[in-house]
Amino acid sequence: MRVYLFYRSHTENEPVIRDFMHDLKGRGENDIQLMDLNTRDGSSLASLYDVMQTPSLLVTSDDGQVVNLSQGTLPLANDVSYYTHQ
Repeated sequence: MRVYLFYRSHTENEPVIRDFMHDLKGRGENDIQLMDLNTRDGSSLASLYDVMQTPSLLVTSDDGQVVNLSQGTLPLANDVSYYTHQ
């Protein structure tokens, strides 16, 4: 599985996202890819999976199929852990 957390840099949510990622890494969650929608890679991946809001958590299977997409709010850390350990 692949887990992506989408955000926009230079907004009021950026520090919250950074703190959230720091907390997840403290729990040993290192398999989450942080995607900035203000970058070419982040924008193109968001477009591919119809990510319209930030923050958003996208979980895909290894072949790219969407397993879960939650948009607009930060997920619970336990939910993220569930997907990173699948």
